[in-house]
Amino acid sequence: MYLVWVIDINDEDGRHVKNKASIRKIPLHPQLIELGFLNYIDDIKNNFPTEKNIFPYLTPNIYGKLGDSVSKWFARYLYALNIVDSNKVFHSFRSTANNALKTAGISEEIRCEILGHEYDTIDNRYSEVQKVKWLLDHVTPKLTFNKIDLQSLTYIDGSFIPLISKLLKDKLSKSKHEGIKRQLSSLV
Repeated sequence: MYLVWVIDINDEDGRHVKNKASIRKIPLHPQLIELGFLNYIDDIKNNFPTEKNIFPYLTPNIYGKLGDSVSKWFARYLYALNIVDSNKVFHSFRSTANNALKTAGISEEIRCEILGHEYDTIDNRYSEVQKVKWLLDHVTPKLTFNKIDLQSLTYIDGSFIPLISKLLKDKLSKSKHEGIKRQLSSLV
């Protein structure tokens, strides 16, 4: 038996996806495992056992979607770095991955499958999605970024716990504040 760690993108437990093609399982890149992503997940599970999300500090927008808070944070981060190019946004990661896979010769159909884009062809209509193990063996090795020192991003066990604790406390405080505002506005 061969264990493959996956990212399971689905519409269960109140999650939102854009369309049917968005629902997918993609292999967790071995580089992320090497950098300690599974250790981070263990830290979240062990230190915040009531949280279901591996990024528990994210706040949903008015539609219940979590992506907006990440996108806004990233925009502020880029601004702090004085990167103000309108083509450099959070969604650029997806575009970069697509371009890297395209350059590596990965078919459009497989790229769409990984990125969660709809792809309407006879091949796609009458064939099954690729197995996660096949994607791990044939696609992830081609998704590399050799110009980036990823080792500097290695997760140190427990290092995010104080920050996440603070962010969760802030999130709870904001939630209570919003609840009080709703109560007061209903009295008017």
